[in-house]
Amino acid sequence: MRVLHVISGLQPGGAETQLSVMLPRARHDTAVLSLSGPGPVGVALAAKGIPVRWVRMRRNTDGSVLRQVTSQVRAGRFDVVHVHLFRALMWGRLAARLAGVATVVATEHSLSPAGLERRPATTAVRALYRAAELLGDHTVAVSRSVAQELASLGIRSDRVSVVPNGVDLRAHAFDPGARQRIRRQLGVPPGSRLLGTVGRLDVDKGISALVESVDGLLGDRVHLLIVGAGPLRDWLEAEVARRGLQRYVHITGARSDVPPLMSAMDCLVSASPAETYNLVVVEALACGLPTVHVSAPALVELSDQGNPLARHAPNNGPGLRAAIAAAVREPTGPRIAPASLERLDVATISGQIDDVYRQAARPSRGRPE
Repeated sequence: MRVLHVISGLQPGGAETQLSVMLPRARHDTAVLSLSGPGPVGVALAAKGIPVRWVRMRRNTDGSVLRQVTSQVRAGRFDVVHVHLFRALMWGRLAARLAGVATVVATEHSLSPAGLERRPATTAVRALYRAAELLGDHTVAVSRSVAQELASLGIRSDRVSVVPNGVDLRAHAFDPGARQRIRRQLGVPPGSRLLGTVGRLDVDKGISALVESVDGLLGDRVHLLIVGAGPLRDWLEAEVARRGLQRYVHITGARSDVPPLMSAMDCLVSASPAETYNLVVVEALACGLPTVHVSAPALVELSDQGNPLARHAPNNGPGLRAAIAAAVREPTGPRIAPASLERLDVATISGQIDDVYRQAARPSRGRPE
């Protein structure tokens, strides 16, 4: 089976990282087409032997590249086109149909009551989404909450499967050697607690709430590591300087070595108030790392809300600050991943995605054999 994954872009992010984890373990012949250039994730995928193609779509309404996308899809003679993120959901499905691809599958990563990929779910957006969905055969929701949002848009339940994001459990296992090495590189004093956060530096990810909440907690005994890139990078550096926290806040930018960085942390904080899955919390748990999170539907999927490593925080400043302060006071325990994560191993999830392809391609659905 030949599968082409069409994605809006390959800058670091949840959906993009999921491709980089899953595709090297796929059981089928796979390739990637980005609608916004190669990006760092594309470079990493190519280094793993995954063919990566791209066009340069300037905006969501830029239909001028449709012919290029359709031509690339047709030339690859793919059995399945699998689309990810809004731009690809719109244009990738259409190009696949114009190219005569038999089976078109989508994964919905970012649909929530608040909107879709930082855009409000207006009446027009909802109508466009429903129309594009009809061009496909099946949609994968990364959580039950996403499936519920699809149902609220009028998407039939028999056209939706819930398949959670996968995690490379071995790669995220706690590494004591990496912990010591990275803490020395950062200049974190021995015995100090290192809080950390990983994600896009964006207003929707709660980065300003995080900085506000840790001010007053940071010092020689408590440091903060911020891993990620995005439009708030300049604001973040200026705000840290304004608060006089430069000695205690370490901003790395986007990094490809997130698992070792998590080994260096003592607690991961996710201040994002409206996640559709929150894979980074699951990755932290795979490292045996305690977490403080405002929103983590992934734990609901695991029925793991009571995990002692996972501390829920209210979506307000005082509540988040209190939860972080409590985590700082907790003694350091053994770094062991909970057994419930086994069901999210990449090999298991990859098999479930293959099952979706087979189901979507059934002759009974009216598709060619």
